[in-house]
Amino acid sequence: MDFIGINTKDSRTRIHVRAHSSTGDDLVAYGLPRHLERLPNNAENRIQRTLSNHNIEQYPEGAYIGTFASYSLEHGMIRDPDEIVSKPYPHNIELTEFPPNEGQLYKW
Repeated sequence: MDFIGINTKDSRTRIHVRAHSSTGDDLVAYGLPRHLERLPNNAENRIQRTLSNHNIEQYPEGAYIGTFASYSLEHGMIRDPDEIVSKPYPHNIELTEFPPNEGQLYKW
């Protein structure tokens, strides 16, 4: 799993998670650098545990999986696996914006 610090006008605690590679075998989490720095040391394990009922391999590259809204990774909104497969890029999230470059400004 990759953790990438981005720039955004939204200062709320948000750690976004998307399927990373075209084979769907990896994840990328991104958010403001100050939020990523406050994640627990076992953040990757916690995210993977939360997604244990997801078959990540079936998701297309860049599919938006959900958002964690706390440093403890206990609060957030994770999309239903069937919804991810049927609509991998909700809210006009463009695949061309993925994966984000370190420090990239995200509009949402």
